[in-house]
Amino acid sequence: MKPPLPIPLSRYATVAIAGLGLFAVFASVAVSSDEPAAPATTLAQKLCSEYEKINSVSCEVHKTVSTEGKSAKWLSRVFYRKDNRIHVENVTPDKRRIIADGKTLYYYANGAQRGYRESVTNLPPEMALSLHTVPGSPMDHLLKLKDLPETVLEGTADLPVRRAYQAPKVFVVLSCDKEGKLVSIEFYSAPDMKAKTGEYQYGFFHKVSETCWIPCLQKATLYLPDGNRVEETRQIKNLEIDKPIAESLFDPVPFFKDIEFTDKF
Repeated sequence: MKPPLPIPLSRYATVAIAGLGLFAVFASVAVSSDEPAAPATTLAQKLCSEYEKINSVSCEVHKTVSTEGKSAKWLSRVFYRKDNRIHVENVTPDKRRIIADGKTLYYYANGAQRGYRESVTNLPPEMALSLHTVPGSPMDHLLKLKDLPETVLEGTADLPVRRAYQAPKVFVVLSCDKEGKLVSIEFYSAPDMKAKTGEYQYGFFHKVSETCWIPCLQKATLYLPDGNRVEETRQIKNLEIDKPIAESLFDPVPFFKDIEFTDKF
C-alpha cells in the first residue's frame, strides 16, 4: 500500500498526490510480534503504551496533499477496535473500503475486477501496522521507533523533552511540550541534524487522559533534494474515543456483495 524504497522523485510526486503516507519514504520497519511488551523505558515506548490503552476510535479524516503547485483532497471515515477490527471507507476522490473482522482483512476499490483478502496474521508489515495503529495518533511512526536505542537531546523552554533514534536510512527526533504532548517528529539524513528531510507538526489536541492526547491537526512536510517539497495536512473530525461501535461495521459480507477476492494485492 506504500511505495518501496528507493523511489524516483518524479514518481514520488504522483505517489504523494495519490494520498499515501509520507513516512513510507523515510523508513520501513517490521512491526513487532504479539509477545508480551517489556516495561516502557524510551519516549517512543511510553507514548505507544498510552495509545495502546485506547480500545476504540471513530472519526473522519480530511486530508490535503500538495506538491509542485498541485493539490488533492481526501475524505475517509474510520472505525477502529484494538482486537484487529477496522473499517475504513474512502469517500473521495476514489471510493475504497477496507474491513478487518478480527481474522481477515478485505480491501476493495470501486471498479476493480477483484478485491484483496488476507489473514491478519499473514499481512505484509505495512498493512499489519495499520491494525495496530490508533487512528489519528502518531503510532504509525512510534511503532517503528519503539525498539530502537534512544539518545537524549538537549531540550528547550517550550520543548523540554527531546529524544532521537537512528532508524534505517533516517535519524528521527521526537519533541514533547511541557505537558508531555508529542508536538513534532523531525527526520534528518544523518545524526549531525544538518539536513532535514521531513517533519510532522501536531496541534489542536484532543485530551484522552492526563497522559494521552490525539493531535486533530497534523501537518507533514517532505523536503526534496531539488528544493521542492510535498506537504500534507490532516484534520481529524468527529472524533470519539472508547464509544460503542456497531458490530455490523466489521462484517464484510454486506459491504462486498458479489465481489471476488484474491490474496494478491
